[in-house]
Amino acid sequence: MTYIAVYIYCVPKKALNKFMEIHRKVAMIIGELGGDSVMYKSSDLRAKYGCGSLRDLINPREQDVIFFGVDSFRSREDYKDIMKKFDGFPKVNKLYNQVVRILDIKEIKRGELEQIIWLCSIS
Repeated sequence: MTYIAVYIYCVPKKALNKFMEIHRKVAMIIGELGGDSVMYKSSDLRAKYGCGSLRDLINPREQDVIFFGVDSFRSREDYKDIMKKFDGFPKVNKLYNQVVRILDIKEIKRGELEQIIWLCSIS
């Protein structure tokens, strides 16, 4: 079953172009290694349908744009193999250093999730 790593980024508006440039490079590397990397820009994080707001969990600054990064892998084992190669990829350390120049690394939220049910495809 699919295994994903999810990242939540609060990106200052002034750093949007640099952030996207870095992510495109990271996504290319993950893709070359056999994974898939997609970035989503928040469009509506308000509380709705009786649910709370994701914005309240994230607590961004006024000047931040919230992004959700999703890296997908065929399985947990596939994730481990690809990330081991990714961490050893020559450009990755340079890209990491570029990220910490524009974002506080401690404010990036992340987690790993394992698919348990498959119902249908949107496509």
